[in-house]
Amino acid sequence: MIALIEMIEESDQSGSTNAESLMNKAMFFRKDIGDYEKMVTSNAVITTWEEAQHYGLFNEQGKFEERITKGRHRGDPVIFELVIPAERYAKGSNQLANLRIVPLKEKRKEGEEMDQRDLAFGRQLVKMIDEKQSFGAMKKREAPIATNSLGETKEQAKSSWERSLKESAGALERVPRIRIESGISGNPSKGTQYRWRLSTKIRNASVHPTEIKVTVYMLGQTDKKGDYYLMAKKDYALQLRQNEIRELETYTKSERSYKDKADYHDELNKEEKRNSMVSYRGNIVIVRHKDKVVAIHGSDSRLLKYAEEENKDYSLGGLPSFF
Repeated sequence: MIALIEMIEESDQSGSTNAESLMNKAMFFRKDIGDYEKMVTSNAVITTWEEAQHYGLFNEQGKFEERITKGRHRGDPVIFELVIPAERYAKGSNQLANLRIVPLKEKRKEGEEMDQRDLAFGRQLVKMIDEKQSFGAMKKREAPIATNSLGETKEQAKSSWERSLKESAGALERVPRIRIESGISGNPSKGTQYRWRLSTKIRNASVHPTEIKVTVYMLGQTDKKGDYYLMAKKDYALQLRQNEIRELETYTKSERSYKDKADYHDELNKEEKRNSMVSYRGNIVIVRHKDKVVAIHGSDSRLLKYAEEENKDYSLGGLPSFF
């Protein structure tokens, strides 16, 4: 939860994307969960971020701090508690949507009755878990044969690719039109092995097949100096027919693996190291056709500058690599 609300806060401070748009984008890539879970989880994360703002829990760098700086509880710590306690509904005890921020002094006491608002949310949580179980069972029953975005098996795709080349003489020499969509689809958790997951869609918008090289960069930002560094870099060689879309998944290493290197880069002392955090900054995608850049993507305008080869003030090659 903290990683998500920090992501929203960072975006809010920079004025780039509002909370609703950011969560919609994040949920767009989650094909493993149903619409109702997306809605309930997004609402919970945004509400938690708003509560954190209300209590003044973000510092100037957009990092979450567990002590209230605004209002009547100023100076008091906060905690995350379950809206619906595990003893009332065990199936919902590990759900992100079931978390909320409260001042420590207002933590629900053992055996305390839930109010009508919590009971209403409890009904939403039950409905969400029911959908989650039905959605998982349906996916398991379907067990589809692996296909590409055009519904073809690997063998069918190979045959179609060879046929498209015959029908489009000289196609591989022609510069393609490429469209890119990319965004975080998973934050560090047990399910992602405590890594960030980036989902990227590459579409060949040309009227001919093409061969391209896609390079995906995932960047972090150090805690003290705020310097950018490479968390991951991966190359993909793609063969795409007209209007074909390829979905790519790129992962960082585990969140913990970056801390020592980032702390060393920032020259932190022992006390600063105890409080430092690993932060994901964003991503860059560069598409090349025969060594010529034909499409670029950046999480925001600042990162986009690193993808522009003519921009000599911003160089990906000049960033330290911590992976």
